[in-house]
Amino acid sequence: EYCPSYFHEMRNLTLVNRAYCIRNPKHYKGFGPDCWGLTASYSVDGYAAHSPNEQDDKGVISPTAALSSIVYTPEYSMQVMRHLYNMGDKVFGPFGFYDAFSETNNW
Repeated sequence: EYCPSYFHEMRNLTLVNRAYCIRNPKHYKGFGPDCWGLTASYSVDGYAAHSPNEQDDKGVISPTAALSSIVYTPEYSMQVMRHLYNMGDKVFGPFGFYDAFSETNNW
């Protein structure tokens, strides 16, 4: 029998976020299984609420979305962390990963 819980709810929401970025319906550069994470953050147009839907997806990845989900999706979150680390100073500054980035907009 299924027992709903906060953990399962958050895991499912995280998997929706990841699946949307893998599907990448707007064909943004860089989106995929090792580069996903949509949440409120800065963007090329100022602060915005980025969501896994075509209306609110502006091509901006927020590392905190995937990395803070490590409790719910450890294997997928670590994939993102390794990928971002390998991107080097494009996404990593003196205080850690930047708030957000867009490879499509070179931002």
